[in-house]
Amino acid sequence: MRGSRHVPATLLLAVAALVAASLLAGVTAQSTNCPKVGKPCTASFPFCNRDGRCTSMLWDGYIDNGCQQNASYQNACVGRPRCKSTRIEFDNQNQVPRRDKYLGNPDEQPFIDEIGNTEVKDGNLILKMRYNKELKAGQLTRVTSSRWVHYGTYSARVRMSSGKGFVYTWIFKSNADRDDTGDEIDFEWLPGKSNQQTQSNWFYNGTIDYTKGAIHDMDSSLDVWHTYTMNYAPGKLEWLIDDKVVRTVLKNATLNTPFQEGRLFASIWDTCGNGIERGTQEWAGGPSQWCGNAPDTNPEYRMLIDWIDIKCAEGYEDFAPLAVPKVTAPAASAPSINAGQSKWTTAIAATMLIVVAATTAALGF
Repeated sequence: MRGSRHVPATLLLAVAALVAASLLAGVTAQSTNCPKVGKPCTASFPFCNRDGRCTSMLWDGYIDNGCQQNASYQNACVGRPRCKSTRIEFDNQNQVPRRDKYLGNPDEQPFIDEIGNTEVKDGNLILKMRYNKELKAGQLTRVTSSRWVHYGTYSARVRMSSGKGFVYTWIFKSNADRDDTGDEIDFEWLPGKSNQQTQSNWFYNGTIDYTKGAIHDMDSSLDVWHTYTMNYAPGKLEWLIDDKVVRTVLKNATLNTPFQEGRLFASIWDTCGNGIERGTQEWAGGPSQWCGNAPDTNPEYRMLIDWIDIKCAEGYEDFAPLAVPKVTAPAASAPSINAGQSKWTTAIAATMLIVVAATTAALGF
């Protein structure tokens, strides 16, 4: 008779053990706490961001923006959207939202206003820098491309204000906030030092080397529209002003050139900011008029961008379906699986293990 019950008993044991193991594995995989919250993120606030907080901002849902997968709600974080050839004509503010207004489609919102001080007006994207009382310096203004790009040609039609000690930029960079990692290709303007020059520069793989800059003379970089182009190719960099090549850098046996993905940025920043070396202020013709001093008036320094043109190199354009960060809040009565599973899933798993043990004892195994 033992043989007649052996098969169903074995099946029961196997199923019970499998369920228990699966549930316990789920606890282990999905119960990492988001640091500042002390528990996993829920479906309503699914993204554990780089600051360790649960948010529902879609911009926080990209892994490369700091979305911590183990502490975020299941499958909420997604990978980076990559290069797509396009020409951006600025005609509404929704094209350049703040982070909290990003809706998840980089084609409709191709750039992000990092600080909240831009405006789209009269067909131009306008970056504005104003005095900040707490910083006792100008408040950084910066826009960041929603998509990551690799090899390609990236152009912007730009004009700008003056400003001693201020730096205006149109750049490609792997990491927005760090100079000791990734690659960088720059156009920079120092109108307080010279309004008839543009500077080009580049950095390779996090190596901080200030010997690679070059100066390019021109009629005027202030209040005059010019088109500035970075041509980024394997082993080759080119800078163009109004479609004319002004500089070329080629890789050779002793010189490496950028090779990594990154984003496109435009910005204005004050060299008087905290942690900025004095040598940087001198390079920019500073210190600025705002360096530690409240201005008698509060002028506004501006960078205007008429359009941005993105041409991905062949083989480096993304044609895959768009992955969008997910916010799927459950019904109010439904349990929060991610936040609560460490209690109720563990209980179920424990119950199943008891079933396994009891069945084993009863059957004499």
